[in-house]
Amino acid sequence: MMKLYTFILALFLISCGSSEDSKEAPPQSTEPNITCQPESLSFPAIGEEEKVKIKSTTAWEATSNSDWCTITPKKGFAGESLVSLKVMPNEGLNERQATITFHSGEYKKEFIVTQGNDEVIFKILPKHLSFESKVEKKELSVLSANTWTVQSSDNWLQVSPQQGDAGETPLIVQVSNNETQEERATTLVFQSNGELYEYKIRQEGVYVPEGYTLVWQDEFTEQTTNGKPALPNTDKWWFETGDHGWGNNELQDYIDRIDGSDTCSVVNNGTLKIIAQKKENRILSIRMNTKEDWTYGYFEARLKLPTGKGTWPAFWMMPTDFSDGWPLCGEIDIMEEVGYRPNWVSSAIHTKKYNHSIQTEKTGEIFLSSAQDEFHIYALEWTKDYIRTFVDGKEIFKFENDNQGNKESWPFNKPFYLKLNLAWGGNWGGSQGVDESVLPATYEVDYVRVYQKKN
Repeated sequence: MMKLYTFILALFLISCGSSEDSKEAPPQSTEPNITCQPESLSFPAIGEEEKVKIKSTTAWEATSNSDWCTITPKKGFAGESLVSLKVMPNEGLNERQATITFHSGEYKKEFIVTQGNDEVIFKILPKHLSFESKVEKKELSVLSANTWTVQSSDNWLQVSPQQGDAGETPLIVQVSNNETQEERATTLVFQSNGELYEYKIRQEGVYVPEGYTLVWQDEFTEQTTNGKPALPNTDKWWFETGDHGWGNNELQDYIDRIDGSDTCSVVNNGTLKIIAQKKENRILSIRMNTKEDWTYGYFEARLKLPTGKGTWPAFWMMPTDFSDGWPLCGEIDIMEEVGYRPNWVSSAIHTKKYNHSIQTEKTGEIFLSSAQDEFHIYALEWTKDYIRTFVDGKEIFKFENDNQGNKESWPFNKPFYLKLNLAWGGNWGGSQGVDESVLPATYEVDYVRVYQKKN
């Protein structure tokens, strides 16, 4: 029996030893290595798509250093893969090169892509050019094997320069305001090496909301004369004047455009600038009103707002007949912003029943991150049934007529006129204090337009 136990034990020990001896050695790490077939590619100027075979010992990713050259897919696994390289047409005068870089950990493999240039005799880029109705500049590139000249037959379009040498030349094209509702077009005529080349340019007409017609506008196109700044057109606007403290306890003095040598309303480069500025111990600014008034319509302005704590720009409406006094007379605020809450633009109405003095006003607001850096369109649609305001076409506020015939809640059935002003401080604009270091502050107006329903 002892011999049997000894034999079994021996077998057990042998089996354990065999198990230990049979363990596999740990796998060795694979060094990254990537090969491409072909090793590089050259494309014609028209642009094409080609396949490349990738062999890799590890997973990989690929990037391109040029947006005109793309690779698909951008990732792969160990083994053999097929990728597609696509290049866009080369419309320039010179050959160009891109690098596709394959990555695997720290390992990199570069693949060079070259593309030939077009044999340009004469070319204009981009191929098409169009403008909005406002004053605007854009740039063309003229690519030519020879010297060239250009002419325009319409005085609403200017080009600079009007001639160039062989090679690539930037050409600035500027259009003036198109104050009509109709699109217009013109043709630039280039001449080079005895050949004529035509380039068409179009400009949109003034946008008109559906169902409306344009009845009043100011595009602020007055020109500087004799080095003096142009001023707003007094056939269209009148200016409220008054010392600080009136209205909403504001700190500015409103002036009639100019106070001595200080100008607070200037028209240049196609826009109106309303400027709040400090003169000795006074803050000067502008509050300007349309001479015309309207009952119902669509009212819009393209505005860029000032910066700084203390500024309070507004685009709003008041009734021509003020005999009822405020707030029974009514007020429509299309756009307001205060500098201590930058880029928060709001709309509101004020009536006897709904106004801020009794904290019942009706308002709407939106955060517009670039309100102080870029132009945006602020609009009001006012009908017998409702008041709606918009920012860049998006509705931010609506107030409906309750149809009770009560002017305490709906006094909006009589003529109102438009107002533009830049206040300084006051009950709202100055509620967080003011910062005079931001002066002068500029409120910029590209245009103001009024539309009414067609009969």
